[in-house]
Amino acid sequence: MKKVKLFLELVVFVILGTLLISSGLNTSNLRPVVSPKITNSYSSYTSDYQNVVLAADVKNFLGKSIYETTPFYLEFNLTNANNQEFVIQAKANKGRIYFYGPIVKERVTEETILNENHLLGSVIITPKDSEPLSYVSDEVSLFAGVKNRENLSLLDFLFFPNANAIDKEKEEVLSLVIEFPNDLITNSYQLTTWTEIKKIEL
Repeated sequence: MKKVKLFLELVVFVILGTLLISSGLNTSNLRPVVSPKITNSYSSYTSDYQNVVLAADVKNFLGKSIYETTPFYLEFNLTNANNQEFVIQAKANKGRIYFYGPIVKERVTEETILNENHLLGSVIITPKDSEPLSYVSDEVSLFAGVKNRENLSLLDFLFFPNANAIDKEKEEVLSLVIEFPNDLITNSYQLTTWTEIKKIEL
């Protein structure tokens, strides 16, 4: 119950806006008319270091509705204190977000593809202005929901010349949050994380 309460508090915290810890942006050469952009990403530990929490806000990750998906997935990259590389992947499909991983990378430079053999769990996408719907199990806690952007990140000013003109009250993003046991990444107490958007290879 304590873990569930902590996770739900975290979801509310993310929805209301949190401190930016780290951000990532992928500039793939394969772009559709509208490609997803990571606006913010976050990483932290629970107070006892037993769990790792990752979160990201992504623009244009979905189509015109939560049930219309795009051919992209989000990838959280993690490097632990022993320089071991892991990835956690998230893909939208018919109103749900599916999380996969952690997947071990054999080499730092290894290029990963979507791996659906390591399902962590899935969660219904919470529509905008709705009561948060989360998935909580003994292993992981998951959340995915649509919201308005609350803040501008450093990325906006670096990559978007008209960042000051962004209407945060109208621009929507999909927030993704995952909490999982630290022992899934060999109990590391020091992490380097970044996020990427990748295109699903057909």
